[in-house]
Amino acid sequence: MAEKILFSKFTKYFLVIILLFSAIFIIFCQWYITHKNIAGGYIEGSEGYSGYTFAEYNNFTSKDECEYAKDPAFAEFKTGQEFMEGCHKYLKDKSP
Repeated sequence: MAEKILFSKFTKYFLVIILLFSAIFIIFCQWYITHKNIAGGYIEGSEGYSGYTFAEYNNFTSKDECEYAKDPAFAEFKTGQEFMEGCHKYLKDKSP
């Protein structure tokens, strides 16, 4: 006949606390992994977000500077209409 394993009250509470912290940690990790940044109303990964952050990172001061993104040196950026709108929106948001 198998013996029944008995846990003390301390051990039971300790296990419950460990399980709770583990669940909270897993929920936080899930949120962190699926969380997307938003800049200027554009969600991370969109062309508008790229345009907004491109202008922000390069500290642009005029709309003409947004045209720099069309330079072949920045070929990794898709410089479509939404990209330019994001770039222009940064300048609009930045101006007083």
